[in-house]
Amino acid sequence: MSRIRSKKLYRFLKEHGALHNPKEIKRLKREYRRLYQNQWARQNRNKHEIRFTLTKEEYAEIKAYCQQESCKPTPLAKELLISYCKGVVFIPNREQLLACAKDLGLAINRIHSNGADELTLQKLLSAETQLLNYLKT
Repeated sequence: MSRIRSKKLYRFLKEHGALHNPKEIKRLKREYRRLYQNQWARQNRNKHEIRFTLTKEEYAEIKAYCQQESCKPTPLAKELLISYCKGVVFIPNREQLLACAKDLGLAINRIHSNGADELTLQKLLSAETQLLNYLKT
């Protein structure tokens, strides 16, 4: 049997009364390593959590809004807090707006280079429809 060099492991084995049983030592070493790895991961985790509670009515309102905007409550709350702290305007579906702006830009470039054609009109109508759906006007 190999020597136990770690004082903490030795103490762990001694507390569990397994210093004279090789099979028990092997099992407890695995358990000690698993516990050690879990503890190390918790200590070195870079995530920080914020937890708060909502009433059923508040959560229902938030859930309805998230369904309307096709997003999830937790990422929405995170984005709202970060944008508030940075002092920037929060846009819930920024990616959708950017995609619409890209479509409009492509259509405008094509109009300037070729003149209006059917594909250009379809892209403009698609972008307009997406923006109107987003703005709900």
